[in-house]
Amino acid sequence: MTDVESVLSKFKQKAVALNAASDSINDTIAAIERQLVEANAGLEVWLTDAGALDETEEEQFTETESVQWTKTFLGFAKLGPGVEGWHLAVRPHTFVGEISYDGSTPSEPEDTGGGHATPLSQASRQIRIKALELLPTLIERLGKAADEALKTIEDAKRLIY
Repeated sequence: MTDVESVLSKFKQKAVALNAASDSINDTIAAIERQLVEANAGLEVWLTDAGALDETEEEQFTETESVQWTKTFLGFAKLGPGVEGWHLAVRPHTFVGEISYDGSTPSEPEDTGGGHATPLSQASRQIRIKALELLPTLIERLGKAADEALKTIEDAKRLIY
């Protein structure tokens, strides 16, 4: 067997193992999503400050040189047409900033908004694997959002009593 054949054979074995493990990832994501939906909190949370699941960069050379980044974030949200209901989800956000070649400090990147959210279960394998790292943080944030909502409701009730 040549070196190339040996390396390819080893890669194929790893790919088979990865595919088997990936099936368990999908089951894990589905089970967590099901429990979050069953809790019926009805609160949307996005982890825009906890790290991006994916990031791409595109330079735009026009009159002013700028860079556009797209970062994909994890969240739990009620999704619209085609994927009705609450889901663990991913959503891209686009940021635009200037490039500084003269040593000056460029301005802070501007968040130009979020794109269309899609279910995490439909994301690439790489994004789903990265999302597993952030699921505990997302669940904690959902708990904090529930605490804040309860406090707001209790504070409002005190206004009428």
